Amino acid sequence: MRVHGAFVRLLCVASVVTVLVHGPVAGAGAEPPSSVARVLYEEGRLAFEAGDFVLAFGRFRRAYLVTPLPALRYNMAAALERLDRRNEAADELRGYLMAVPEDPNRAAIESRVRALESAQPLEQATRLDLLPGALRSPRPPTWRRWWPWTILAVGVGAGVALGLGFGLTRGVATTLPATGPGLALRF
Repeated sequence: MRVHGAFVRLLCVASVVTVLVHGPVAGAGAEPPSSVARVLYEEGRLAFEAGDFVLAFGRFRRAYLVTPLPALRYNMAAALERLDRRNEAADELRGYLMAVPEDPNRAAIESRVRALESAQPLEQATRLDLLPGALRSPRPPTWRRWWPWTILAVGVGAGVALGLGFGLTRGVATTLPATGPGLALRF
């Protein structure tokens, strides 16, 4: 029992010494999370202004994971909206409003969420082909439908069969026995 207690004390002392010796050295080159988030935000802002919304969303997302500031959720929603990912954009805006309930532009943001949500059924209906005829996409071109190719295949098959039939029998004398002696039919 005594050996075990001494061993535990030795491990505790060794771990404290290790933390004291290596702690400042390991943390000396690391940037604080807020400066990393600031750099990521700036990269996202520049990407957003350049029109690269995928990169902008990625940078805003990483910045939010480093430092969860509600304004970054608003920026992620803007990038998602530009990427036509309305459902996710509405979710990010709702999260922003939950984090900042006293936002002075709350009414405008809530109406934006409603607009994003109202656009979703139309988007889903387009995917499922549930729209009325006027809003549905036009019919595919004729060459992409099944029936022209079927007609063509039947026509080609009939042409080949007739050609072979006439070509093989042309110039070949076929003699058929007639009912009387010395009579023959020639084709």
